[in-house]
Amino acid sequence: MIVALLLIVLLIGGVGLIVAGARRTRDVPGSGVRRAFQYPVLYALFVTAATGVESLLSMAFGADIPSPWQEHSYALAQALTYTFLALPLAAGLAWWTRRSHAREPREADSLLYAGYLGAAALTGLALGADRMHALVTALLIGEGIDPVAAAGVIAWGGLWAGHWLVLFPSHAKAVHELLGSVIGLALGAAGLFMLLAEALELFRGAPLLAGGPYQLVSAAGLLVAGGGAWLLYWPRRAARLPRSSAWHTYVVLLGVAGGLVLALVGAGALVWRGLIHLIGDPAAAGTWTDWPAHIAAVVTGLTLWGYHRSFLAPDPAGDHVVRDVYGHVVAGIGLGAAAAGAGILVVAALEALTPVPGSEGTSRNTLLAALTLLLIGAPLWWLHRRRARRAGGDSRARRVYLIVILGICGVTALISLIVAAFDLLHDAVGTGLTLGSVRTAKNPLGALLAALAAAGLHTPALRSDLRRSAAKPPVRRRSITLVGADDAGLARQVREATGAHVLFLVTHTDAPWDRDVVLAAVEGEKDYVVVNEAGGLRTYAVTSVRPDPQTRDNPGPGQ
Repeated sequence: MIVALLLIVLLIGGVGLIVAGARRTRDVPGSGVRRAFQYPVLYALFVTAATGVESLLSMAFGADIPSPWQEHSYALAQALTYTFLALPLAAGLAWWTRRSHAREPREADSLLYAGYLGAAALTGLALGADRMHALVTALLIGEGIDPVAAAGVIAWGGLWAGHWLVLFPSHAKAVHELLGSVIGLALGAAGLFMLLAEALELFRGAPLLAGGPYQLVSAAGLLVAGGGAWLLYWPRRAARLPRSSAWHTYVVLLGVAGGLVLALVGAGALVWRGLIHLIGDPAAAGTWTDWPAHIAAVVTGLTLWGYHRSFLAPDPAGDHVVRDVYGHVVAGIGLGAAAAGAGILVVAALEALTPVPGSEGTSRNTLLAALTLLLIGAPLWWLHRRRARRAGGDSRARRVYLIVILGICGVTALISLIVAAFDLLHDAVGTGLTLGSVRTAKNPLGALLAALAAAGLHTPALRSDLRRSAAKPPVRRRSITLVGADDAGLARQVREATGAHVLFLVTHTDAPWDRDVVLAAVEGEKDYVVVNEAGGLRTYAVTSVRPDPQTRDNPGPGQ
């Protein structure tokens, strides 16, 4: 699980870095190609060296070597090769890289270098957490120190620490810290969920495994490893980053939405199981042995949701964008649950219309599942939809929400239509269409009707929103031009404070910027040009003039 999570995180981060690098590269021809080979080779060498160090240390700590490897010295030869060949090569290439950065400082700011640092640090973090999980589990279960796990903690922890302590380029630091927080949060939440579920299993009298409650201890080890990784990245680092789009994506989508979905899944499963045992057919659903996992999902989900929801407190400056996005995300989750309930309701109806011997209890349980999802999802969707409609105004979040909902509905309807047509045609060209054919296609038919119903509810809202936007005159964004010594932090601060488009023209001057004076000078609604020279700061209020279309299309002789 940890390796799969790492691969997903590295894939997302790598694609983002490649796209961003393609947009902003201004290197000398050929240097980008050279770095495209240099940094992957450096990454592979360090990972290989860490693997070798882990093997050598595990042998030194007393780990058992499989007998075929021991006879042929395969494991020892491999560990020696990985350590004493890859490690010096990695160190030499790293030294040469540092020298090249000293000669050409732009290379230290490249996205490929930032991607290499992030990939190496996150690899060490994830695999170090995996070894820490095994180490803590062995200690808690009473087996003593696991030599392989202890060696892995040292090797992969060293890989993480060696790259984590390197100064990250400013444009990639936030991404790296957020991706590290993702790994820690996912592992820690999984550990908390498993720990609660196993504890409740023991509480209801489940038998212990020989040698102790291994599953409970393993969950505790995962919680320690994942929680430790999360504590390294989030509370004192990523949580204090500027609240950018990437930061809000982590908080809203992973923390708030992920926690809410987990809690709703657990609550829905609990309600459904309870209804089955009250008025349904327990024999058709099996014994009720999953309630510890359902309760653990509710508690874990509410913990994630409540903690990350606290970061979305109302902004005293009156910025409602984040709360608007949050409301639409929650409305989308509610709509998904309600649409699933509607689709399952269709499935239950088709099962009742096409009965087969012994299916009465199954149809009743299916109906209860549909009612449970509708009971949970419909109020959640309706409440946040009504709040969004009361807020009014032109909301980009609402438009994105509507477009995403209609897109998902369209894709779902198309796939369901194809699957349903295949099921019906398969019977038509075989045994012929019967009521059993409808029962066979009940699932795609239910998804098709639910998607069409959801699309029908949201299409008029999107049309109305587009008409209102077309009737409004376009809003021109303010423009502020800064002329003086290079100061990327000043440009970002002015952009965040004013919401204006900021253009920075760098001049060869040593006059420092006074940020407070600059922010005071650009107050108001006008466009400004701010020039910083040795003699002081000069501010000009300007008016942007659009060129005459006739003059632009028919330039005169002097143009």
